[in-house]
Amino acid sequence: MDFFSKIFSIEEKTNIRIAGLTDDLFAVYLYNLFITKQKNVVVTLSNLYEANKLFDIIKNYTEDVLLFPMDDFLTSEAIAISPDLKLMRLETLNSLINNNKKIIITHLMGYLRFLPDPLIYQKKIITVKLNKEIKMEDFKKQLIEMGYSRESFVSQTGEFAVRGFVIDVFPVSYNNPIRLEFFGDVIEKIKSFAADTQRTLNNEKSINIYPFTEFLSNNDKIINEKQKYLSIINSHLFSLSNYCGNHYVVYKDIDQLKTINNNIQLDIIEFNIQKDSKFKGKYMFDFNDIKTENPIYYSSINNYDSKGNMLEYSSILVPEFRENINLFNKYI
Repeated sequence: MDFFSKIFSIEEKTNIRIAGLTDDLFAVYLYNLFITKQKNVVVTLSNLYEANKLFDIIKNYTEDVLLFPMDDFLTSEAIAISPDLKLMRLETLNSLINNNKKIIITHLMGYLRFLPDPLIYQKKIITVKLNKEIKMEDFKKQLIEMGYSRESFVSQTGEFAVRGFVIDVFPVSYNNPIRLEFFGDVIEKIKSFAADTQRTLNNEKSINIYPFTEFLSNNDKIINEKQKYLSIINSHLFSLSNYCGNHYVVYKDIDQLKTINNNIQLDIIEFNIQKDSKFKGKYMFDFNDIKTENPIYYSSINNYDSKGNMLEYSSILVPEFRENINLFNKYI
């Protein structure tokens, strides 16, 4: 990436604005920022479609990229959050809580989402080791507090089952469920197994069980999984940025983000009046609530902004010639 490092030189300036990049070159710019500065990079886009698209492009350059997706406001409040999107968010938080440096791609709904205190989230993680003493009843209670549901059999992430002195659990970020065999209150065996056949796959020495909920509090109170209740039971509110340590934030098309934010806040007011008038708290952050140091603003070609320390690259897409020499000659 030395070639791109020279093109995309990252200087310590405030109010940096870049423009004139294709989608692929924008991805390269982000990757170069990431490897040059060795910090987390949070990229905020307008919608989930754009976030997915950028995520797929950056994956061509590195595996150190995560997606933090979120449903739209009305879906998350009036209906239910998507289990698949929830799992992706949790896997992202788990990676960040372990201080892994990543590029994190999100969109406005993910960026504004209430999250629990990172210290509480980290405190809830259970490390299970062979020959470790742990009371089964306490362990089952912990799993429930972490968002795991008790079932007759384990078949998918976020479930656990109990049979005698055996607890099966399917932790977040694991491809297969885990079987814990107890002798009294001592863990005698830890094995991964296939959910469909129950066949043992591997013996393990230790595992980490991460929360299966974004709704954690100091008082261990189990609450309805709607982000608005975090504003009631927790004294402080946290966002994705609070999980990223010392990091860069890159906003794509800041004016568009602000417009969408205003529309979301209007939707919230209307929903509260018509459907949820008894609730008096906040549903999510306002864009202006989240403060960042030295953000980077990327303006797409159709949203040019010349204010600040502007870096204009004027890149263009090269057409596909498909071995047509006439088109190639015409182009050059």
